[in-house]
Amino acid sequence: LAVGGTVLAVMASTLPADQAEGLGLLVVLALCVGAGLLGPALLWVAAPLARPFGRLGALAADNVAVRARALSAALVPLVLSVGFAAIKITAHTTAAHVRGTADPAADIWLDYSGTAVFVAFAAVAAVNALITMVLSRRGELAALRLAGATRGRVLGVLTCEALVVTGTALLAAACVAAVTLLPLLHGALGTFLPYLPAGWLAAFVLGVFGLVALGMVAPAAVLLRQPAIEAAGVEP
Repeated sequence: LAVGGTVLAVMASTLPADQAEGLGLLVVLALCVGAGLLGPALLWVAAPLARPFGRLGALAADNVAVRARALSAALVPLVLSVGFAAIKITAHTTAAHVRGTADPAADIWLDYSGTAVFVAFAAVAAVNALITMVLSRRGELAALRLAGATRGRVLGVLTCEALVVTGTALLAAACVAAVTLLPLLHGALGTFLPYLPAGWLAAFVLGVFGLVALGMVAPAAVLLRQPAIEAAGVEP
C-alpha cells in the first residue's frame, strides 16, 4: 500500500490539476493504511528514543516495544487526521506564498471546515483506541505501585510512551503529506517546496501530543487514584 500510494502520487504529477486532486485522496488512503500496517514495526524502531529520559524512559521504551501492535491501532486515525489536515492547510499556505495572494476565502473556509469534521472523527477513534489499551493495563500499573513506584513516576513512564507515539505519528503523517502533496504542488504551482508557517507546525505537534496524552496519561491518572492493592485484585 505504501509503494502503491507512492506510485499513484507520481502518476498524479502527470495529470491535470483537477484530475490529480481526485487521485490525491486515493494516495492519502493508501499511504495511511500502509502506515497503519507498518505501525508495529515503526513503533518498535522508535521505542529506543525514550531511553534518554533515564530510568522512566528505559521502562517506557520496553513497554512501547512490547505493546507496539496494540499501540499501532491508534496510528491509522492519528496519521489520517494529521496527514489530511497538513495536506489541506499546506496547499493553501503554499499557494498564497508562491502567488503572493491567498485563495478565495470561501474555498479556504470550505476546505478547513470539512477537514475539521474529518479530523474530529479520526481524533475520537485514536483516543478511544488508546484509552482501551491503557485500561487493559490496570493490573500492570497496580503492580508497579506495589513494587514501590510512586503515582508520579508511573505517570512519567506513560508520558514518555506518549512522546514516542506522538513522534511516530507525526513522522508518518509528514511522510504521507509529503508524498501526496509534493507532486500536486509541482503540477499546480510549479514548485516542490511546501510552505507551512511555524504556527501551524506547532499546532500539529501540540495537537497530536494532546490527543495522545488524553488517551494515555489522563486515563492512567484516573486509574492510579484507586488503591493499588484493589486494582491488582489482591484480597486484603
